[in-house]
Amino acid sequence: MRAFLLLALFVVTVCQAQKGETTPNNIGYDMYFNAMVVNDVSCAMAAPNGRVVFTGPVTNPAMSCPDLLAWKLYIDVIEQDFIGAWVSADLLWPASPLPLCTAAGQKDCCTPGSATNPGYDNPSYPSRFCPFAPDGKDGKVLTQTPRPGARRDASRKVGLPEMHGTSAVATLPLTFYNKPMFDYVFKNSLYHSNGLMAVLNNANADLDRNSPFHRVSTSGHLTSVNFPIDGWMMRSQWISKKAALAAGLADDPAAPFVKILVGDRHQYNFNPDVFKPGEYWLMSFHLSTKDTPPWFWADFEHVNSPGRCDFTGCNDGYGFDAPPPVGPGLSRNFTSPATQTTAKGQAFIENARYASGAITPALQQLFDQAGIGTGAQAGIRPTPQSKGWRSYRLRGSQWAYTDQAGRPSYLGSRPSNGGIVAGSSCMSCHATAGTMAAGVSPQVLGLYINWAGTPNPGNFNLNARPATNSLLQNDFVWGFIHTMPLQTDRMTEATSGTRK
Repeated sequence: MRAFLLLALFVVTVCQAQKGETTPNNIGYDMYFNAMVVNDVSCAMAAPNGRVVFTGPVTNPAMSCPDLLAWKLYIDVIEQDFIGAWVSADLLWPASPLPLCTAAGQKDCCTPGSATNPGYDNPSYPSRFCPFAPDGKDGKVLTQTPRPGARRDASRKVGLPEMHGTSAVATLPLTFYNKPMFDYVFKNSLYHSNGLMAVLNNANADLDRNSPFHRVSTSGHLTSVNFPIDGWMMRSQWISKKAALAAGLADDPAAPFVKILVGDRHQYNFNPDVFKPGEYWLMSFHLSTKDTPPWFWADFEHVNSPGRCDFTGCNDGYGFDAPPPVGPGLSRNFTSPATQTTAKGQAFIENARYASGAITPALQQLFDQAGIGTGAQAGIRPTPQSKGWRSYRLRGSQWAYTDQAGRPSYLGSRPSNGGIVAGSSCMSCHATAGTMAAGVSPQVLGLYINWAGTPNPGNFNLNARPATNSLLQNDFVWGFIHTMPLQTDRMTEATSGTRK
């Protein structure tokens, strides 16, 4: 009976979602600007040798071909094995950080590139004192079973997994950073809050003493946080197989999930305090790169994720066509959010299921050339060939605060943003990630100061004399909220070999 009701809900909500595409109503008129085609007609890509490249006259794909760039990055991160070769959040932000070494022979400190930093010999918790990068070793399980409660996860309290998503599907977040981001944080002492406060103090001294000129920002004296152009980060959302089945999800053979199998001997990037042994499914991921100064943003969700196109719709001008019906002569880039007619007019439906249109010949060829999703997943971790990679859809891409007319641009996903997705802007929210005199800014600022649209300069600089940075941007990276202060009482513990 329960299965029948779920099927009925799926049919009704999909029909309602599609009906809005051919029958304009108040919500349809509002969606008109969300549904703009954002790619230039000359945009094209190819992967003749398995490496995706842009073809034609395009010189700035982030702004001229954003949906194409989103799919290129999608393939790139799969080929880079972000699950194993990148660095998860709690490996980057130590719970008891030690300072960088300043002299040879020091033992109570961290050295970038060293294989013998304090804590590295503890496979249960290698990042307690210094940032730790798996460097591709995540494909191998740890040599011993981690001790429960031994390792801190930076995005939630130990033993209390942070629940994201919606009432329909609650997910577990896991943020990944690529090696250039890891190196920048480690080498510049930004893995602890003392380092961030030093940058704020340097920036304010520079503003006060050197205006209108800028002191050159160096690794020994940063006046701003500015990640390298090849810095990429990703916030992924996972759900255990048990929780997925309880929520009414199914692993459709035609559109399987990408999966990770967590065992007793754990993989580095999956914290055993949160990811207990079992099978986990990838629900969505939110990819950010520095292809533009305020970063480039792209959200992908599993095709069967409840609420995949809720509230703001899904806009993909390259990878998958919108499902029928779409009238002749109309662009097939936009899937409308599900709506229903009420006594007060049209209203959104939450957690609707959305059908997928067909894959475009262009993306099909690209996947085939790059060898993406060409076979079933085998083993405990996905490979580029795992079929599940063809089960995800682009919700949208973002490269500017507004459109050309100044209308705020929106982007978010249900697994990451839950109920606030209706007004979410990745770029506007992350603009407020920064450091204040009282410490790292709380993430709530991203919701209440910049809901969507361009930032307010008054939130960052006090119009006073001498001028002051009241909130120094941390280059759009909220991960810094997990930094801890240097704890000198831990230094003796680190050098004595004590592990608690």
